[in-house]
Amino acid sequence: GPKYLNSPDTPIHKKGKNLYSLHHAKEEIRRTEKVLLVEGYFDFLSLYQAGIRNAVACLGTSLTTDQAELISRYAKEAILFFDEDNAGKIATLRSLGMLLGEGINVKIGKGGKEKDPDEIIVKEGKQVFEKMAEESDNFMDWVLNRIRNKYALGSPIELSKAIEEIKSILEVIRDPTKREIYKDFIAKKLAIRNELLAETGKKTTTIISLSLIHISEPTRP
Repeated sequence: GPKYLNSPDTPIHKKGKNLYSLHHAKEEIRRTEKVLLVEGYFDFLSLYQAGIRNAVACLGTSLTTDQAELISRYAKEAILFFDEDNAGKIATLRSLGMLLGEGINVKIGKGGKEKDPDEIIVKEGKQVFEKMAEESDNFMDWVLNRIRNKYALGSPIELSKAIEEIKSILEVIRDPTKREIYKDFIAKKLAIRNELLAETGKKTTTIISLSLIHISEPTRP
């Protein structure tokens, strides 16, 4: 059976407005200005037991805008350790938009052979997990790897779809200087003109919409 069953919201406990064990982790998060964001309760518990005290978990839900805003009060950087299956990739993309919208720098943790932090800690140990955290990808490297795996960039139609997805992510970056730097970085990586990544003047209506943009993983033609 499952490790645990999630209870529903109650009138006095709204899961989307809280983060699991933030009250235990907030001082270390403040001190390091960094938070490890994990999916499950057992992920948090294994990390905390191993002495890693700046982690929090979503309360059995996808990250919400309220949770992203809560993280921004304590941390300048978030490292996401979500599952690497398709559902985990969708959750990562969705969370990415919300955190960037709060001005938080985001990195994506590498799960390695084991699929979540709990299993990494139990089977491979604290040092292996800490090394994975240190080697986390900048969010844009993760996005570009996703784009290369998802689209046949030699096709004009596929390339145009990739550019639209990237533009949707760029639009939620709050800092205009960072946004321009990432535009230059992406243009060089994809060998396209910077102008193709220019804003259309149509702002993304909601950060949550990132989760709806091409979230399936189509096979290449």
